[in-house]
Amino acid sequence: MTNGKYIDYYDFDSDRVNQLLNSPNVKDKLDALLTTVLGSSDYETSDKLVFQFANSDELDLRRNAILCIGHLVRIHKKIDLGKYIPILDGILSSQDDELVDNAEDALNDIWIFFDKEKIKGSSNNDCVGRYFNILAISDSAERDETYDKGINALEELTKTESNPSVKRAQKTSLEYLNNLRNAASSPQQSA
Repeated sequence: MTNGKYIDYYDFDSDRVNQLLNSPNVKDKLDALLTTVLGSSDYETSDKLVFQFANSDELDLRRNAILCIGHLVRIHKKIDLGKYIPILDGILSSQDDELVDNAEDALNDIWIFFDKEKIKGSSNNDCVGRYFNILAISDSAERDETYDKGINALEELTKTESNPSVKRAQKTSLEYLNNLRNAASSPQQSA
């Protein structure tokens, strides 16, 4: 809602978006961002705006742009990893309290909706690379039903990991694999 008026982010109007972008009001620019990303089918325009605001000094714009990285990949099934991984890694490395949750959400969306081979090919030993590695181990153990192997690999990685975001991903993945293992080993109950 801007200036007391409801904004339908799925109703894209380029003239309206341009007006909002030229406004000095941060909430107007935020409405332009969300309307473009959620309401337009134009990946390039959305990508350009997300990248611009992901580097904004204005916290609300930056926070929402980081979240929109995930929207981009979810909606368009593509993303320029070379452009966004350094931004997301900087957030995870610094543990910027205002941005880290949105960065983790964006990373999870990238993992779910983007080509896993391209993700693996772009990963380093930075925070984002280690985050994606955790997700890869968990997915592989689930797919192959090698829960113990996945659990052991994750437990080994927990011994050396210090980044809170990566540790959260490890903890969540360990709990998930333990639950899968327990469900697979428990006798089926008849109804």
